Amino acid sequence: MPETPTNQTAAQSEKTSRFDVFTGPRKALIFLSVMVLAAYWATLSADYVNYDDITLLKNNYMIQDLSPAGVKTMFTHFMPKSYYPMRLLSYAVDYRIWGDDPFGHHVTNLLLHLFNTVLVFLLFINLAGEPAKKNIWSAFGAGAFFGLHPIAAGSVAWIPGREELLLFFFGLWCLLMQMEAAKGKNTSLYLALSAGACLLACLSNVMGAALPFLAAWYIFYSQEDKKLQTILSRTGLLWIIGAGAVFMKIAAELAWNSQTMVSKIPHVPTAILHLGDLWSQYTPSVEAGQGLVQRISVILSVFGENVVHGLFPFSLPVFFPSRIPASLMDWCVLTGLGFVLCLVVAFFLTRRKEIWRLGLVWYLAIILMTSQIFPTFVWRADRFLYLPLGGLALAAGWLAGWLFDRLGENKSGVVFLSLIVALGAQTVVYLPAFANPMAFHYYAKSNNPDYYLVYEYLGQEQVRQGMFKDALKHYAKALDLAPDKNYLWDKVFKTVIMSGKLKYGENLGETAVRKDPNNAYRRNYYGAILSFQGKDQKAVQQFKKAVELDPAAEAPRHNLGLQYLGMGELEKAERQFREAHKLNPFNAKYSYDLARTLERLEKNEEALEYYLMAAQDPKNLEARKAANRLAGKIRQAAPSKED
Repeated sequence: MPETPTNQTAAQSEKTSRFDVFTGPRKALIFLSVMVLAAYWATLSADYVNYDDITLLKNNYMIQDLSPAGVKTMFTHFMPKSYYPMRLLSYAVDYRIWGDDPFGHHVTNLLLHLFNTVLVFLLFINLAGEPAKKNIWSAFGAGAFFGLHPIAAGSVAWIPGREELLLFFFGLWCLLMQMEAAKGKNTSLYLALSAGACLLACLSNVMGAALPFLAAWYIFYSQEDKKLQTILSRTGLLWIIGAGAVFMKIAAELAWNSQTMVSKIPHVPTAILHLGDLWSQYTPSVEAGQGLVQRISVILSVFGENVVHGLFPFSLPVFFPSRIPASLMDWCVLTGLGFVLCLVVAFFLTRRKEIWRLGLVWYLAIILMTSQIFPTFVWRADRFLYLPLGGLALAAGWLAGWLFDRLGENKSGVVFLSLIVALGAQTVVYLPAFANPMAFHYYAKSNNPDYYLVYEYLGQEQVRQGMFKDALKHYAKALDLAPDKNYLWDKVFKTVIMSGKLKYGENLGETAVRKDPNNAYRRNYYGAILSFQGKDQKAVQQFKKAVELDPAAEAPRHNLGLQYLGMGELEKAERQFREAHKLNPFNAKYSYDLARTLERLEKNEEALEYYLMAAQDPKNLEARKAANRLAGKIRQAAPSKED
């Protein structure tokens, strides 16, 4: 059979290849690993950046205990707005080995990213079939594209990006096990292993719920039998696990208090039992868009922006401001709509089994799932694109093979490696932004000078470094940009107290109340500052006004109770603490303060009940001690049987 011109070109290139590294998968993997390690080596000397990492790692009591009781706590408590116990468990293992030294945590992130890059390589080989030279080259292209793409940098260099790294790691094992099951040998075993990997992925990040779709899409893409019954028989358990992950995410969101920025019910079983109550208290964020048309425009806009950002990562901000499109004709909305049509067309090209199609649907569909279909506080982040990037990498690997056929090995190698080098260079240039907290936050400020969150986190880091004056300036800027973010007043209050600038704080509170006299949170802040200065009656007046303005607000009632307690007016304090507790019966602080007030009123039996409630929070050691002390006191006071 005569060779085609394309085959002749490929044959000639075999003889004069400059890319002998691709004659076997082992050499290609070694070269790929060296490239990834070289690109990310600088992350090993990086510090924490004080963007959730200090909260999750240095100041997180959960990861400091790897005993069975400690592991149980990880799996039975929410972290802020999430339920990702596998992430916590991985932190705990790192903490046991390295303590709070960021070096060890960065080592784990880098190794996970390296493993994920290798898994992309192996996935492509599995999809392509025989490890011929072209397929090895294509698999290398897919792995290098994934491993060096700047979109992945945030998940690797930022330690809390661990959740996306774990999600991808377990997610690809889930898909690889599905591929093994499709071969017809030991099917039940491989399906069980696939379900186990899916469960671990879901316990790392809620986007593990997308794995059933990817598994079903692979079966639909690769198998002749495309019947729904066949697909469900292999993926049914994955869908159940995915639904469970979504349920837990919803529970974590409902348990979160967006005003006080703490969980109402951190204990998972208790939150699930009271899910109906939490749902009745839930108020959707206005930022997420109101009304069906606006919600659709937000989803399409976020989707379009994320797809373009992954394809053309020219700008790499660490924060992405939330933006509601002005209309359905907004360019981002139209872009998103265009990519939805691309997704539909790619999905229904059933006769074509090119890997690019599998990867393209993977990339577009998973990004669509992260595009505010379920409203979240963070609308966009590079880490949300880490799982979709796997699909784009498959398409890139297919492109490398296509170039191999059209241009021959040498020319295609030069062209594609130039793309990889360009991506890797951008990654290397971007990584210094994660070197230390100030580098990170000033980089964020330079990219988004009009976004309140930039100034909030910059102020938070300046507080940590004792730069109170600068911190207050940046908190004030954040409040100017987002006056509705009332939780910022709590940060201002704490900074004022730590800095000792009480007069400044009082003036700030007075000005804030004068500008918006009907804002309960400003009244509450002003009252707290007055209370701290011993201006008791003025403080009571502000707290009462705050309660009057917002009867459902917990903090003003609690603060009013504390004020009365400090003034020795115990009955009034009891009433306010009871009201605060009624509004949120799962807040351990409210239970504890009510208990100590009742004890001072000599209502010891009832006080013990509330101490025990407060002690359910594993962080509240004082409540546990008080409960033991009061229980002993009650036993001593009880008459003996002989009496």
